[in-house]
Amino acid sequence: FLVAGDPSGGRDDPTTRAWIVAGVVIGLVSAGLVIGARGRSPEVRAAMLGSTTGILFGATAALTKALGELVSDDGFTAIFTAWHLYALLVVGYLGTAINQASLQTGALAAAIATQTALMPITSIALGVLAFDESLHGSSAGTIGVVASLVLMIAGLFYLANAEQQDAKKVELPGS
Repeated sequence: FLVAGDPSGGRDDPTTRAWIVAGVVIGLVSAGLVIGARGRSPEVRAAMLGSTTGILFGATAALTKALGELVSDDGFTAIFTAWHLYALLVVGYLGTAINQASLQTGALAAAIATQTALMPITSIALGVLAFDESLHGSSAGTIGVVASLVLMIAGLFYLANAEQQDAKKVELPGS
């Protein structure tokens, strides 16, 4: 992805409007996934909560990037007066709590696969849409970016499915 996408440009910190739009979208999607996970089978609940975790962890990456730039520009003490730090604490806590809930369903493959897939996708989306970063503009670069993302997600789901199949083959003593 990094070779094909060749990400470049962008700003150190998105505009206030971009942060608000991103926060509202991430909040609504996350809330919808958490509410929708109630009463579902363990596998579906794990996938929905794992998706939420991936989205929130992707948001923490964006907040961390903005804080890093702030420290670089204004020094370490500047982070204490920036809202980014407090948003990072809240989003990080929520992501960790929801991650634990997804793992407690027992359907580890679904939880981990969705989390692992959505974290970079969210980070890429925030990088392009909020930080104004650009990906390689050529047709070959675009094909490479899309192909690498599709292969990553397909590989994650293949591994998750293989783990579930292996777990079904294991017989418990006395059964």
